[in-house]
Amino acid sequence: MCSSDLVFQVYLWEGQNPVVMLAPMILAVVVGLAILMMWSDKHASLRSPFILLGTLAGLIFIGTGAYTLAQMLLAISRSSVESEAVITLIFVLVPVILGILALRVALQRREQTGIGPRVAIAILGLIAIFAWTGLYVGPALALLASIMPAYSSMPTQRPS
Repeated sequence: MCSSDLVFQVYLWEGQNPVVMLAPMILAVVVGLAILMMWSDKHASLRSPFILLGTLAGLIFIGTGAYTLAQMLLAISRSSVESEAVITLIFVLVPVILGILALRVALQRREQTGIGPRVAIAILGLIAIFAWTGLYVGPALALLASIMPAYSSMPTQRPS
């Protein structure tokens, strides 16, 4: 069991509802996907396995930052703001930065996805594991994206 599992168990023991607890992460993923779906009509297809899995990994990483920030704000609402809150902000920034980097790698416009982006997304997935980012799902998706085909074999439909 890793630290994030233990922290999750503590929040459950504290009486927090698991759905409410994960709501910031779920919201970040859903809103991020909605924005990217609107954006992808004009710029890139999310139907590629590499792009889709890399994008999901990045959004889950960002969701981890949102989850941590929400827990910090909840703790501050029950106590006072202390200087140690800066440490928690670092635990918010690390997943967000990893998420932004994963999104940049996954959504870069390129003819073919070579070894560079694949290695980059794999490294981000490995860093995420050690940074306790993404509840195992995000790092697993990033690592899986690194070996997936770059483009879908399905033709894209153009609006008439």
